[in-house]
Amino acid sequence: MIVSSLFHTGPAPSGRGALFERMIFMGDMREVGLALRARQREKKEHNYRSSKALLDARGVKYIEKPNRQLMVGDYNFWPSTGAYYNPKTGKKGRGVRNFLREIGVSECNPAE
Repeated sequence: MIVSSLFHTGPAPSGRGALFERMIFMGDMREVGLALRARQREKKEHNYRSSKALLDARGVKYIEKPNRQLMVGDYNFWPSTGAYYNPKTGKKGRGVRNFLREIGVSECNPAE
């Protein structure tokens, strides 16, 4: 297999034992893939919560839309990825701190 040849350093395995090794390897890859997807979900959830908390701490008013999208003035903001977009001007970017700078909110002094 192409996949196994990328990770196998010796001669190409053959026979029944080699097939079993590949099955275990592919099973391990599935587990790794599932673990990576779970980690991505956790990271997006963390980003979502921390970005919303940062907006709240700075006193930024927003409207929550479906798909975890926030409307801040003319901007669409997705806190899980940090992406933002202004459909009127076409301005887009990434990062909650860049977004705060873009909308003119000081990132250093939270609203008390």
